[in-house]
Amino acid sequence: MKETGMRNSWKVYLPMFLAIVLVCLAIVSGVLDRQKTWLGLCNSDIHFTEGAVRSTENGDHYGEMTAGPYFQLPPGTYRLRWFIDCDGENAIRLRSDNGAEIEPGVIPVHPGEFEGEAFFTIREAADNFQIVTEFRSGTQIQIYDFILDSPIYHDYALTCLLAAAAFCILWWRYKIRKNTDNGWMIIALAVLYASVPSLKDNILYVYDTPFHVARLWNLADGLRSLQLPVRCGGFSYNGFGAVTSVFYPDLFLYPFALLLNLGFSTNYVIQLLNITVHAVSALTMTYCASRIFRESWTARLASVLYVLSIYRITDCYVRGALGEAIAMAFLPLFLAGLWDVVFGDRKRWPVLALGATSLALSHNLTTVMCLGLAVLVTLFYFLKLIREKRLPCIFLAALAALGMCLFQYVPLLQMMRAGIGAESLRRNLADSVLSPAQMFLWGEGDMPVDPLDKTLSAIPVEPGLVLIVPVFLLIYLTFGRNKTEEDRNALRLALAGLAGALAASVFFPWGRLDQLTGGLASYIQFPWRFMMFPAMFFSLAGAYGYLKMFGHREKTTMIVTGFAILLVLPTVVRQTTTNEFVEYGRITGASISYDEYLLPDTDLSALGDRMPHMTEGIQIHNYHKDGTIITCSYDAAAAGNIAFPLFGYPGYQVKQNNRIVSWKRTENNRLTVEVSAGSGEIRICYVGKPLWHALDILFLITFFCMIWCFFRKQARGVTCFGSSARAE
Repeated sequence: MKETGMRNSWKVYLPMFLAIVLVCLAIVSGVLDRQKTWLGLCNSDIHFTEGAVRSTENGDHYGEMTAGPYFQLPPGTYRLRWFIDCDGENAIRLRSDNGAEIEPGVIPVHPGEFEGEAFFTIREAADNFQIVTEFRSGTQIQIYDFILDSPIYHDYALTCLLAAAAFCILWWRYKIRKNTDNGWMIIALAVLYASVPSLKDNILYVYDTPFHVARLWNLADGLRSLQLPVRCGGFSYNGFGAVTSVFYPDLFLYPFALLLNLGFSTNYVIQLLNITVHAVSALTMTYCASRIFRESWTARLASVLYVLSIYRITDCYVRGALGEAIAMAFLPLFLAGLWDVVFGDRKRWPVLALGATSLALSHNLTTVMCLGLAVLVTLFYFLKLIREKRLPCIFLAALAALGMCLFQYVPLLQMMRAGIGAESLRRNLADSVLSPAQMFLWGEGDMPVDPLDKTLSAIPVEPGLVLIVPVFLLIYLTFGRNKTEEDRNALRLALAGLAGALAASVFFPWGRLDQLTGGLASYIQFPWRFMMFPAMFFSLAGAYGYLKMFGHREKTTMIVTGFAILLVLPTVVRQTTTNEFVEYGRITGASISYDEYLLPDTDLSALGDRMPHMTEGIQIHNYHKDGTIITCSYDAAAAGNIAFPLFGYPGYQVKQNNRIVSWKRTENNRLTVEVSAGSGEIRICYVGKPLWHALDILFLITFFCMIWCFFRKQARGVTCFGSSARAE
């Protein structure tokens, strides 16, 4: 009997083992490798300057024959195949509008070789990549076709690996542990449906897509140049570089930027990022609701409602606002920590510190808004906090968060002192307030927007009826005298959500506030950003309201999930089927022209010139640029300057003959090095400032102190991240 039990135990693990082995074998064999192939370019994308055939016998002249296909291509190694009939030594020239470095830039075409192929490498993103055929010699040439293959991407390999991991988790949970709880499956269904627009090859080309693609590639470039943390990337502004990582926190983008460097496509990484945001949002909301209501099904339903809230879907797919979407994924964690410090177990203050830090390292405006929320809550419950000795815990959380965030915000302040900023981001707040009608809409596609009424947003920013209805019913049900503590908590959350909706509406005096703050309030840009708070608070209060009204916790959760899916359907369908997309294998943002985070008096129209500018009498050799790293040698007949194609942001280091030298900014803010007569070598890279490195160490020290505090509390029986939810 004992041997039989062991044999059965071994067999039950076999499917998990086989799934992992099969996926690993498939990855090693390369069958999951993926390429984008552009076939028949001559019939669709390449244009002929004077026809596809030239012959000197007919009086045709030598010169360029083709132009196109004008693709936006990311860095990588490509394969070009051609079918050309000629009787002389001719050539194919590879180039781009932005002057991206392509090696080799010229490919010979030999006579009598009808079919040929060659590999070439694009060092930096190519804007309007072109394949130009040059008729150089011989009597005739005829072009039949070009075929272009993208770099090999490992997208399918990671997908299969994740699918195998999901299968193993489900097998362990339902077949080995015999767990019959379906709550997590319902949450997974909500995450899956929210991810529908991401389950395809092409990414949406919406408002902020180019900016966030550029952020990822800047980050990937910084990691390749061994910056850690990354503060300056060499992707944006046609390779002149940008400090978006200083102004726009991107700590949580590092894994995805690393995937770009490991051979995954841009589109796949963006889609995976969106799906991850949905999954993290579900986890943090489940934890938050379980801390507030101490009941598992309320937590699960709140998670479903939050994942499927229209405003959150809008951030991901309608606006492409990945920074705010990532911040919303950590917003429930911040609320859970704040709630515990004010109403629950104050010893859980590390959760508040980590929640606040997660927001601060995701999105600046969300951080400012949540800081305002924390200040209001502290002032409103100030006497309670003093009486119950909770105020020191808030200070501890704030101090810990500050220690983990200074590495991000001190460089930002120093860059602002250097004149770098984002004045163009300011907006007239009165132009984007919402009328009450917006709160009751049904996502994009349910009704046309009135073009004469600017208080109706052209994008779906409403929380959704599935959140609005139970909130008002909850308020009605909890006005009686016999309210429980959970009733009062739900009512607080509902009123907080209504306050957030009020802040986004025409009833809030945004114009007056902008005057009182000297224009600082205009950096919020859109008051409807405050709809993130109704999305969160109404999800919590609504989940409690549904289960209080109807009971039958699992059945009610499943029914409400179905309604939530139906109500978000117009938004999901519109963004899944839109024809505004970036095709798989291409890229966007290579020559982006936004004027944010630039040095003063920068001329964007001059960025097409990517070559160094030298004083007369100076020659450079072995010039190589890879993002923010430039190396070259020079010969100077007399002293002079070399202006390199990099913006002179604070933090660059220049070595001349292995000795650190000073540099300056000259024409169009180019980083310029002064050289004396003679020969030498120059190496430029971005290293930051000593103070910044000290703050990086402070971040690590504070973070590990938090981890130590976490395990210490675990040993004392205080579970910082335990839900304490009772299952029913």
